[in-house]
Amino acid sequence: MKKNFSVFLALYFCTLFLVTPRLLFAQNIDDKQEMREEVRGIEGRAKLPPFKFTTNAGAFFGYDSNVNLSPLKKGDLFEEGLLSAAFSKYLFDKSLRLTVNYDFDALVYNEMTDATNILNHVRMGLHKRIFSSFDIGTGYDLSAFYYPHNEDGTFLFHKCFAYTRQYLSRKFYHQLMYNAGYKIHTDRKALAVTPGTYQNKELESRRHEIEYSVAALPFKGVTTGMSGRFTINDSNAKYLNFYDYKTYEAAPYVSLRLTDRARLNTSFRYIRRNYKSRIITTGTGAKEHDNIYLTTVNLKYNLNQNNVLSLIYTYRDNSTNEPLEEYQENVISVGWQYYF
Repeated sequence: MKKNFSVFLALYFCTLFLVTPRLLFAQNIDDKQEMREEVRGIEGRAKLPPFKFTTNAGAFFGYDSNVNLSPLKKGDLFEEGLLSAAFSKYLFDKSLRLTVNYDFDALVYNEMTDATNILNHVRMGLHKRIFSSFDIGTGYDLSAFYYPHNEDGTFLFHKCFAYTRQYLSRKFYHQLMYNAGYKIHTDRKALAVTPGTYQNKELESRRHEIEYSVAALPFKGVTTGMSGRFTINDSNAKYLNFYDYKTYEAAPYVSLRLTDRARLNTSFRYIRRNYKSRIITTGTGAKEHDNIYLTTVNLKYNLNQNNVLSLIYTYRDNSTNEPLEEYQENVISVGWQYYF
């Protein structure tokens, strides 16, 4: 009996070490791409025209020192093409506004082609001014990530959001937002009870987020702000509830106008992620917890009214009790954008 039990344990941990790294790296890539489409900034309460439509396109080139966010630290050169359009229109009266934003982002790696992906992102919202200093809004957000060389990576992420914002002055506001999300991998099956086995259904997750943010214009040419976010992720993966977790985030940022043509944007993001049941592979039986640090520095220079050059550096680090998920990443890129 003891011999059979020992054999079972040996097979279990062998399977754990063979299967778990692929699952962990797949999740890291998902997280990395989700963060790519998040843009933080300050929105002043400037008067908008009754109708507004803007577009811009750009091209970036750079180097990523750890494409898959793994301890193996394999880097690669990449090229990125961007196209964005934004539409805004008042409805009925000047207190209700419709906004529609679209982003196309193609990220191509030269050698690690499995990481190459295309993002189509649409965000629609209705925004209502209810008092002189209060706004409320709701809307829908869709991110479609397509991996032409890696079907397991392709996923859709649907989000509905609602927020309330109070302007304490023309240069300061605070906001409370709720997001409800549904994410589905179109070609990746959900884990079954035992490692290495899968259900006959796609991997999907349901996510709930509450975010509080503040933003201010303290001095001429300076914008600053900070947000805090709490997230609950619940997936249909059964093995160790592999993708079930809670996160706590803090993200300050500062934007400085250096000259009439140059601006420096800096941001920092800390994420504490506690997994519900996932245990680490060291054999101690402890549950996994991650501490993710993300720093971005973006220097923009306006050549003229239409052309903008950018130099961007990003550092990402995961300090975790799971050795297979410890990583550091450095990304540097240069690019050009044209505003039509």
